[in-house]
Amino acid sequence: MSTHILAAGLSAVGTYLLVRTYDYYVVPTLFKRRLLSNAVSANEPSVLAVHPTTVALYRMGGLKVLLDSVDRTGLDEYIVEYIQCEMYARGVVKAYLMREELINYKKVIQHMQIRGENLEVELRQILALYHKERGSGTDAEVKKSIYLHQQLCVLRGCIHILKDVRKFTKKICTIPRYPTKTHKRMFVAGDECVWHIPEHFHTNEMMVHFQQVVDTHNQRMRDTIKEEGWPPTSCTVEGKRHDCRVCKGFFGKAWIHSKVCWKCQDDFRSEGRCPFEKNNPRTICPHTRRCFSCERESCPECQIIRGNGSDVEYFVKEMKPSMVFLDFDQTLASSRGGQIPNENKHGIDKYLGKILLTHSSVWVVTKQNIKHIEHIRAFLAVFGFSGENVVCLGQNKEKLTKADVIQKKISQLPEGSTVLFCDDTVREVCDPALRGNRSIQCILFNSNDYKKKADKWDFASEALLLDNIIDR
Repeated sequence: MSTHILAAGLSAVGTYLLVRTYDYYVVPTLFKRRLLSNAVSANEPSVLAVHPTTVALYRMGGLKVLLDSVDRTGLDEYIVEYIQCEMYARGVVKAYLMREELINYKKVIQHMQIRGENLEVELRQILALYHKERGSGTDAEVKKSIYLHQQLCVLRGCIHILKDVRKFTKKICTIPRYPTKTHKRMFVAGDECVWHIPEHFHTNEMMVHFQQVVDTHNQRMRDTIKEEGWPPTSCTVEGKRHDCRVCKGFFGKAWIHSKVCWKCQDDFRSEGRCPFEKNNPRTICPHTRRCFSCERESCPECQIIRGNGSDVEYFVKEMKPSMVFLDFDQTLASSRGGQIPNENKHGIDKYLGKILLTHSSVWVVTKQNIKHIEHIRAFLAVFGFSGENVVCLGQNKEKLTKADVIQKKISQLPEGSTVLFCDDTVREVCDPALRGNRSIQCILFNSNDYKKKADKWDFASEALLLDNIIDR
């Protein structure tokens, strides 16, 4: 009896594997051959033919040609309708329309740039003639000249921006039809900050210049205040008075923010402490003098970046870290406050879930009670993840911190290895034990993109699908 059951089971498994192989590999190949054969018979181009004529024909997106190609496949009408509906549902139509809009936008910017350059020439001619005829001129004429100079400066700034926009929208439009794995992204940014921009991006160079001007004059203002004392003059209390909760002085609106005056803010920032949060934690970036927490700062130099799950996924692909360390509550999982995770109530971040499946060495390091470790492992197992590399630090006898665990693991790696640490708590990523270690990239996590088991989200299938798409 058992032999028959075993034979039936093996037969079922074999049939399943055969059908899956046929669906994944044989059917797409036959379908492709059928499309190409129909195109050759009709002496018309096909979207599957990588040929200069085809690429030229589809340079504006070719949505109509694509839909017509589906119509000419010879499939039943209901199948064609289903494929077209899938194209709409999956965003194929939207992608073509976005590309067409982008190309037209680039052309509009080109016309605006040409118009701006012509206006600049005319304005310069007016100014040259104005100076030649008027000489020194009256006060009214001098004011008109100053006004024209101001407009010329604004116009030149606009032209620089338009040149940048046109240049890089053109580069986006000319991205290869079939980009390879080695294709580098020009722009990398999240909701919180910018990580990478291409060289010769003039707009960014302008911002860097303005930042240098502000920094220079801020330092001059500090030196002046140091010589003359604080507050400098009665001008600091123009308008309504506001009291500083630190020095107890009173100031005008321009000199105070969140009940802390400019001088007290500057003193706290110089010490690396946040001037606004309770107990003034050491969460200030020494490069930008802004707070990672309340001012939502990111700093590549400090290797502390704010980001969500997709940003973490990008860093894993780019850095290729030897190890990845993930917090549990409000990072990998939607649970919070050290509560025991519940598969019916809590979910998993879909991007971090894929990292947990695909990366060779991922550690979940949490401050949850050490007694909850089996609950966490069981929760991860429900989603198809291994719970082997889980470390709970709550109520541990050794009083270890997350930084201690990370440093211990790093010491076991070869020299030059890098690791990535992702946590939603600013004091964890700003731990003095981690600051300054160039081998650790910290990400201050912020996301609400969690998938529950009830959503029937298959992390393993999506990760496999994405890998197959990339390989092809």
